[in-house]
Parts: sequence; structure tokens; C-alpha cells
Amino acid sequence: MTSYSLIIPYYNEGFLIKNTIEEYTKKFIDLNATFEIIVIDDGSQNKAINILENFNFKYKLIEHKKNRGYGSAISTGIHNSKYENIIITDSDNTYPAEDIGHMINLFEENSPCMVIGSREGKNAKIPLIRRPAKYILRKLASYLCNTNIRDLNSGLRIFKKNFYIENKKLMPKRFSMSSTLTILAAMNDYETIYTKIKYRKRKGKSSISPIKDTVRFFNLIMKLVILSDGMRVFFPLSMLLISSSIIILFLRIIGISIGGAASVILFCSGLQILSFGAICKCINFVNGRG
Repeated sequence: MTSYSLIIPYYNEGFLIKNTIEEYTKKFIDLNATFEIIVIDDGSQNKAINILENFNFKYKLIEHKKNRGYGSAISTGIHNSKYENIIITDSDNTYPAEDIGHMINLFEENSPCMVIGSREGKNAKIPLIRRPAKYILRKLASYLCNTNIRDLNSGLRIFKKNFYIENKKLMPKRFSMSSTLTILAAMNDYETIYTKIKYRKRKGKSSISPIKDTVRFFNLIMKLVILSDGMRVFFPLSMLLISSSIIILFLRIIGISIGGAASVILFCSGLQILSFGAICKCINFVNGRG
């Protein structure tokens, strides 16, 4: 078995970080794996160093002086890791360690770009309030990337450090790091293996913010479109608008009174949207994904 660096971003999860470290440490020992655990305290008020005082399990703790975001915490962990194989999981103990052995076997036997723990079925305790947004994003990502994405933003996955380094400039500092990893693997036609895992109900207060999460939701949609083949969205939409303008023009020609300005507006809007798709194509071509 090869060596692994487990990256755990921490932000005010309290005692749950102890449960996570203990659970994964025992699992790695059972697997007879060479590993390190890196905890990144991302500017918490409830500091990890106080929670982990006199803790008997081995880990490396890195502290951000201020909150820099989930993506930055993962990046810090990767840059301070000593092994080429990276595992990430959340510090709130929602991802059971029992599934990591099977994921490691898949990673070592198949040598894919990434193995993703997919939260599916009755054993995945995803809050109902989050399911509609997750479903829409997953379906949109699957359409844009022209592949079946079973879990877009799972926080439990294994990948090579080089994959992150190659795409470092596209990695977000805050929201959507895990989603970006999934999208980039799909857009580069890298093999990604999904395997069903359990997902526990989160303990403690929910971090859902209706306003902030809605803004992040639309931000992620735009990122999906830009990073992927934007023409799969913009081309059909532009053709719909241009076709509508032509239909309105035809109706005016045959004598049906209808606003001529509407035809011009629809036609120009269609051209503008088509240009957005072309810009997305250019961005992906420059980044080697065109």
C-alpha cells in the first residue's frame, strides 16, 4: 500500500475534529497504511489547538490567522503534505472512515485521476433543504461536462497531488473547491471512479445561510458554465432567441401586427449570448481544454 496525506480543514467544528482524527487514524492503522494527518484551522474562534490539547493521536496542525475559506485550507494542507496521494475529508465527522479502505483499493488497483465517495442511497443523511440545489447542480454539471457526475461536491475523495498542482490557478480560495476538482477531472477526460459511501447527519448547528448559499449557488453555476463547454448552454439559448426574432419578423411580413422592436431586441440578445459561449470556448482553449 502506498502513502497518503489526509487533509482535514477545520472551522469551529469543536470536539468533532477529535472524533474524525481518531476514527481515520484507527482505520489507517488497520489497513497497515503509511499516512500523515494534517489539520488546517482556518481562523476559528473555537481553536483546534485548544480542542486537541493532550490528544493522544498523531497529527500536524497548521493555523490560518484569519478565515481564508475551505479552498485555501485544502491548498495549505496540500502544500504542506509530504506524500503524493491526497485524501480530503471534513472535520465534522460526517464521512465515516469505514469506506476509506475500499476507496484506497479502487485508487491503487485502477490508477484513476480521482476516487470520489458518492453520497447516495438511504445511508446518505443529506439534509432535505440541500437536496434540490445539489440535484440541480449535479445535473447541470453532468450536462455541461457531457459525463455522468454522481456526486459533484463530495468532501471525501482521493487524488494525486500533481492533479491539484496542474490546475492550481483555477482553484477557488473559498467555496466550491471540491466541485472544481470534479469538473476539471471531467473536462480533461480524466478517469474518475465513484463509489457509494455512508454520510452521517451533521451534529450541531447547521451552517446553511439562505441568502449566502443562494448567492454561492448561482456563483457555482456560472463557474460550471465558464470552466466547461459554455456553448452547450449559450448556443441553444441564443438559437432560441434568434429563431424567435425571425418568427416575429415573418409574422410582420405576412401582415400580423406585432412589435418590430421585439424582433430586434431578441436578435441582438441572441448574438450577445452566442458571443458569451464563444468567450467560454476561448477560455477553455487557452487553458488546454478546448
